[in-house]
Amino acid sequence: MPESLREERIRKVAVLKEKGINPYPSSLVKKEEIKQILTRKPGQKVKAAGRIMLFREMGKITFIQIQDESGKIQLVLNKNKFSQDYKFWLKNLDLGDFIFVKGERFDTKKGESSILVENLKLLSKAMRPLPSKFGQLKDDDKRQRFRELEMISNREVFEKFKRRSEAIKTIRQFMWKNGFTEVETPILQSVYGGTYAKPFVTHYNALDFDLYLRIAPEMFLKRAITGGFERVFEIGKCFRNEGMDPSHLQEFTMFEFYWAYADYNKLMDFTEKLIDEIIKKVYGGSYCVKLGGNKIDLKPPYPRVSFKEIVKKYLKVDLRQIDNQDKLAKFVKDRALQKELDFSGKVGWAAQIDELYKKKIRPYLIQPVFITDYPKEFVALAKEKEDDKNLVGTFQLVLNTWELLKAY
Repeated sequence: MPESLREERIRKVAVLKEKGINPYPSSLVKKEEIKQILTRKPGQKVKAAGRIMLFREMGKITFIQIQDESGKIQLVLNKNKFSQDYKFWLKNLDLGDFIFVKGERFDTKKGESSILVENLKLLSKAMRPLPSKFGQLKDDDKRQRFRELEMISNREVFEKFKRRSEAIKTIRQFMWKNGFTEVETPILQSVYGGTYAKPFVTHYNALDFDLYLRIAPEMFLKRAITGGFERVFEIGKCFRNEGMDPSHLQEFTMFEFYWAYADYNKLMDFTEKLIDEIIKKVYGGSYCVKLGGNKIDLKPPYPRVSFKEIVKKYLKVDLRQIDNQDKLAKFVKDRALQKELDFSGKVGWAAQIDELYKKKIRPYLIQPVFITDYPKEFVALAKEKEDDKNLVGTFQLVLNTWELLKAY
């Protein structure tokens, strides 16, 4: 931001104080949500507050658009009907300022719902301008580091954050309704769990030993089952100290649940019901999504395919033909896949075939699918299948992962 713009706003703060106006008052403001004001009939008195998003002066009339969490509305300042110093406020208001107004609801000649402002109060003076007057943040680095700026400049992003909150709320309500107990488990752990992910390490000064930030709450949730709970879940922060790209977020929110006396088939049924509940309550029952040129249908139920079947379909090989590190190495060499796969740091057959799956199979799973019956080397702390001791009774719901991440 040019220093002159900041200096100009600092000067305005000084002018406001000279006039006896506190640019950052702490008094209680009783206002209505803008979405409610929009439903009010013309002629009714209203009180609104929000951030100034647009400012257009036209002589004796000024149009200001303010925005609160619920929406936007146009304010009209008419010099002849405004009870305060019209010119003073025009000179000392800026985009980004928070204001409170009292006035009358009316519709313009073009039919736009507006408020004819009678008086105005400054709630918070913005010292920096908005990211963009009409556009959106284009710099990906700034978007990720300053999410509040993206929310200000792009209402769609703001609504996405609200839907995320609604989705988490819906998950909690669904789990409570089905008899699950929400628990909190330790974030600092002496032994970390989380398959092949790398942990963050921190040091406990009082006891002088290292601890790990959890990668998953799995182990402690299973301890809760051991302690007597039959249905538990947790929604909380987890951490992975891995490369920075759309598929590796160092800090993320995980939802995980466990249900005693229920096998993985019942858990898949339950997962489908949960997803259906989220789509109905948060997205109004809209099951179809267009991403990356694909139309994805999220309507349950979803196909259930074993890992060996998915390998057979996409790699044209029986899993038993590549069920150890030597066989897998030969397969990769015969198919000339060395340049496409990065096995560095992937120790053991399970880690390497997982890399093969992520690069050569997962990108093509466009529609939702449950992948079941993984090799036991893939998943720690999972039950072996009674009919095949080499497999575990577990599942993963997968859909068009890479395109989803790119679209986000």
